[in-house]
Amino acid sequence: MRNSTIGSNADGNVLIKPTSGVAVAALFEGVTVGDGLFGRQGGQFRRLGKITVDFVQSVAKGNANNGRLPVGTGANPIHFMMDRSTADNNGVYGAVATAHRPS
Repeated sequence: MRNSTIGSNADGNVLIKPTSGVAVAALFEGVTVGDGLFGRQGGQFRRLGKITVDFVQSVAKGNANNGRLPVGTGANPIHFMMDRSTADNNGVYGAVATAHRPS
C-alpha cells in the first residue's frame, strides 16, 4: 500500500491475517492510519502463515489501542520493520511486537 490514508474505522484500520500455511508480505510506504481501534494489526493466531510487515515513511496516530501491533507465534515468527516512520498519540503503544502461544 502506498501514499494512502486510512482512518476512523471502529474495529481497526488494517488487519493482516493469513490462513494456515500462507505467507503474506506487506509494505506500507507513505501511508497514514489513524483514529481507529488499531492502526495496523498483523496476527498469526492458531498457527496461521508467516507475516512480513515493513513500514516506510508511514504514520500511525490517534488510534484508541496500538498504532502498530504484529503478533507472531513460535512456529511462525513475524518480521516487523519500521524505517523513517512515526507512531504518536496512540492509546496504548505506538508500536509493539508480541508472541501468541497457540491453543
